[in-house]
Amino acid sequence: MLFRILFRSVFGLAVALLIAQTSHAQELYYWSSGVKHRLAENPQSVILYLNQEVPEAALRMSARAGDAPVLGYGANGVSRLVVDLPASLRAADPDAAARASGVDPALLRSAAFGLSLEEDPSFTMWPTYRIVYRPGKLFDRSRMMELLGAGDWSFGETGGGIRYIQAGDLAQVLPAANRLYESGMFEWCHPDFASIAHGQSYVPNYSCPPAGFVLPSDPYMNVQYYLHNTGSNSNSVYPYRRNNDIDIDAPEAWCLSLGDSNIIVAVVDEGVEAHEDLVDYNGSSRLLTGYTTSDPAGVGEPRNNNDAHGQAVAGIIAASHNNLGGAGIAPNVKILPVHVYIDGVSSPSEFADAISWAWQNGADVINNSWAYSVCSQNLYPVIDQAILDAVTLGRGGKGAVVTFSAGQSTVSRSCIAYPSNSPYVITTGAVDQRARRTNYSREGSQLDLVAPSSIKDSIEVNVTVMDRMGDLGYNFTGIPYTDYTNRNYTMWFGGTSVSCAQTSGVSALVLSVNPNLTYTEVRNTLITTADNMGAAGFDTIFGHGRLNAYAAVSSASTNLPVEWLSFRGWETQAGVLLEWVTVSETGNAYYAVERIANGQAIELGRVAGAGTTADRQTYTFEDRRPLPGLNVYRLRQVDQDGSQSFSSLVEIWTEPGGAAMLSVPYPNPASDAFTFELLGLAGQEVRWSLLDLQGRAMYSAVLVPQAAVEAVPVQAASLPAGMYVLRVESGGHTPALQRVTILK
Repeated sequence: MLFRILFRSVFGLAVALLIAQTSHAQELYYWSSGVKHRLAENPQSVILYLNQEVPEAALRMSARAGDAPVLGYGANGVSRLVVDLPASLRAADPDAAARASGVDPALLRSAAFGLSLEEDPSFTMWPTYRIVYRPGKLFDRSRMMELLGAGDWSFGETGGGIRYIQAGDLAQVLPAANRLYESGMFEWCHPDFASIAHGQSYVPNYSCPPAGFVLPSDPYMNVQYYLHNTGSNSNSVYPYRRNNDIDIDAPEAWCLSLGDSNIIVAVVDEGVEAHEDLVDYNGSSRLLTGYTTSDPAGVGEPRNNNDAHGQAVAGIIAASHNNLGGAGIAPNVKILPVHVYIDGVSSPSEFADAISWAWQNGADVINNSWAYSVCSQNLYPVIDQAILDAVTLGRGGKGAVVTFSAGQSTVSRSCIAYPSNSPYVITTGAVDQRARRTNYSREGSQLDLVAPSSIKDSIEVNVTVMDRMGDLGYNFTGIPYTDYTNRNYTMWFGGTSVSCAQTSGVSALVLSVNPNLTYTEVRNTLITTADNMGAAGFDTIFGHGRLNAYAAVSSASTNLPVEWLSFRGWETQAGVLLEWVTVSETGNAYYAVERIANGQAIELGRVAGAGTTADRQTYTFEDRRPLPGLNVYRLRQVDQDGSQSFSSLVEIWTEPGGAAMLSVPYPNPASDAFTFELLGLAGQEVRWSLLDLQGRAMYSAVLVPQAAVEAVPVQAASLPAGMYVLRVESGGHTPALQRVTILK
């Protein structure tokens, strides 16, 4: 059944159910710019079409099925309305729903249940009588009429030039729109769905510094010292001893942003489930359908009654500001739960699978409040590769932000735990609310930041967080937490898991105000705005300093010391040539070229910067001793005052004795097409192939370049999303290889 539609008989009295002229098993979808959006009938609401326009007040008074209806206006009144349905009517047909709405049956023309997007079930659309379209190069009007088939069709154009087709039968719109688009005659063609664009004028009760701010009224906000530490408004005894302003300046940051609902934070942990403190201002859940590495049918939910670590982490990141529980750092963002077993026996591939699935399914930030107990680097290549792919390929090539806990130990703290010691992640350790290093947080050269967490005097856990609802999680039945009155929350949490979650929440705020930032730009923003602690500059105890949400969010929308245009590289006869271009520089002293190997960034050399300039600058550097296989490069940009930031990463594959035949493909990742360049092969026969990871040739061609540098375009629109290897062979040279990722 395509969707169920109610219509008023032509005889004017009876209301009957019309079953769409499509088989029950047909897929429900529509097309948008080449993307197939799958839909599902959502009986939580019904759209009612009226056969005449009615004053708004009359409909608001009469509609009684659920909450106040959402109205659609005509020239002189209301022509359609959407009514939320109570649970008792959601299994009924639109006929019953329409009658229960309280609207006079004589006014009803038709009705239909809502349609939810598969990729975001919280967003509902409702069918209308209109198809909107833009003809393509192959447009043929007679063919269009043939595809529309029999029916009452009319054509028009809006005042803004939008062309539309008007149907007489609501049930014909969706299948007709799909037939038209799939004919190849249109640039785009889709149903003109009714949906709700919410006004973005909601302003919480905050005002920006220096005027001051008002804290959210969530009852546990007063003990969430890591957000706002006054040093005087709570008990002076453990565990709530405080020092004024030893916090992350969260209320100040909330003056600027509460987070964008388009930002997704994945929580790779032991599960997250729906909670009263993970809803938006309309009461709808901000928890997305997730993934369970050990169960293809799982959706990222906790598996055991006392699994609550992921729930607590999610609350630190994104708990709602709704007068319940505590306050999250980014209360408007969405949470994507990715379940792995922690504190249990899990394989490295499960953690790698979780990280890979997260960025491939839209995560902007990937929180990992876990670590192994060892400090070895590159312990499991499968995890290392997953992290590298996330920060280079995620977010359409801008890179997902991957955060990790520094790890904790009361025996040996002098090294950062694996995989938190990866150079590709943002690693956060812990200080207490008195600005002291904790006696559990690990230290080391790979530490990026610290953030306030639990004190460990006699016990470790004293951070108030969201728990699972009722008698589950940390407060599951039998645990004697009798001093805690609301069992949906707990005060018994702590460690570097808390610190990591704070970094994820602030990263989400940074991307909310500037979604165009790359992963490395987000990292640069966090470390350059941190509040210095301990010795001046970086140190192994506090990293670059204490996380500062307000400074980071403020900085995210301003110019960075260097505005990068590009950073790329390619293999040459002498080694690897790197090239980077900037469009502006402020106080730039030099660039340190670094190659990352075995978890360490090794400086290869320095190139002087241009100081302060608004002119375009081009720089080059040659690595004459690249490693065989994968080489990963980055630039460490150092200002005249000693502060520093980092470029994006560049990967170059080299082969022993291989000729410099092939440039890095661009763009990479790609969607519809990419280009590679053949280098120094003019007049020679060249064979190139694009292979999938099973070694099957997706494309293969032979050509003879006519120029020293010859661009070869490759169409990739028909390729499935995934990773591929570009292979180039010529003469007796060792084949040259480059990796290409296709995103859809």
